[in-house]
Amino acid sequence: MTTFFVSVMRIRRLSRQTFFHFNCSSSDCLMAAPRARYHVDIVPYRLLVTYAGKGTKWLPEDAFDRGAYARGEPNENIVKDHSAKQFIEQWGVAIFRGGASGLLHRTPDPALQTNSILVRLDRDVHS
Repeated sequence: MTTFFVSVMRIRRLSRQTFFHFNCSSSDCLMAAPRARYHVDIVPYRLLVTYAGKGTKWLPEDAFDRGAYARGEPNENIVKDHSAKQFIEQWGVAIFRGGASGLLHRTPDPALQTNSILVRLDRDVHS
């Protein structure tokens, strides 16, 4: 964790911008709750990397009903095309757009039952 934090701080110094907000103490990382329901992040952008466990599951825009999601309906009503589900592989780097038109995604079922190591960097909404 210390090495990763130092690397992030070096990236921030090199870029001279506060593009990503690093907010992960050791307890946050260990206690982050997985999300079984499809959702959109409430940040402009989120970078995800899964180092251990099953990577994030996401849906292309034409494979889900955004209205059903907005109404708070369960996953069964949100997903229109189950064959279109995609996964971010281990060590794959993903940058998701958040907000009202953001990418719909969730924690995959295997990751709900076992431990995973996922690094999340969010764009600071105040940048």
